[in-house]
Amino acid sequence: LAAGDRIPFDALRDEPFIALPPEAGPAREFWLATDERQGDPVKLSNLLASRPEEFCLAVANGYGVCLTPESAHRFYPYPGVAYRPVDGIAPSLVSVVWRPDESEQIVNDFVDSCAELRQ
Repeated sequence: LAAGDRIPFDALRDEPFIALPPEAGPAREFWLATDERQGDPVKLSNLLASRPEEFCLAVANGYGVCLTPESAHRFYPYPGVAYRPVDGIAPSLVSVVWRPDESEQIVNDFVDSCAELRQ
């Protein structure tokens, strides 16, 4: 799988997925790409992970694969782990949250920049 520049999601369907714990709810379902499976069950690894380091360790030790944000390769380089873009799944959405009475100009500038980029 890691030999290609990109991976079609269909190539991952039969791979064991390292998952968040069930109590993660919708986040778990998103990162398992359950919507893209059209009712097909997810093959789960027998290992759960909650932190990025745990996912990396599990992948490096052959317990399965996982989907990550595109930025993960910059923040979590790990020996034995290859990051590749996956085609055929919906992109993740990011939200910005701030206090409505925020007085720091840098925060307001950041929020304004996010709003401009969204359009």
